[in-house]
Amino acid sequence: MFHVKAGWFFDRFPNGSVAIVRRETANENSKIVSEIILSPNEWASVVASVSVHGDFMPYFQQALDFHNVNTWTCPRCGHVNPVEDADGYVNECANCHVPILGTSV
Repeated sequence: MFHVKAGWFFDRFPNGSVAIVRRETANENSKIVSEIILSPNEWASVVASVSVHGDFMPYFQQALDFHNVNTWTCPRCGHVNPVEDADGYVNECANCHVPILGTSV
């Protein structure tokens, strides 16, 4: 879970849904005060609506495409890698083995 501040956490599920969780403290194990789960479309709408262009179709679609991306391009060699493989999340480039920061296996 990603802690923004003051006990507000965000988490992305494998299906693209996003949990927004308010905890009593900034400790990830503290009691949950409130929680809401947003679908990928709802999350993209939130992201687009707080961007400079607003929640209009082309910008909503850009936010949705960005959120649902299933590949990433290695900044070192340009190889296109899947976000997930049969064993779970990919944590390095298959070509040059540069690690991806912030990923888990």
